[in-house]
Amino acid sequence: MFANVLAVSLGLPVPAMPSLVLFGAMAAMHPGSVGTQLAPILILSIFATLSATASVI
Repeated sequence: MFANVLAVSLGLPVPAMPSLVLFGAMAAMHPGSVGTQLAPILILSIFATLSATASVI
């Protein structure tokens, strides 16, 4: 997810659907640990967005 958000933030034509399907499959396999899966993804996605925005400026 981090690499996907970073690539999209840099302007590369990367589809988001494979990452969303992967996260959905992981959440379906382990429904109790969605929070532990979601927290690092959100943190890394925010970091990717901020770092890509900083490199453009």
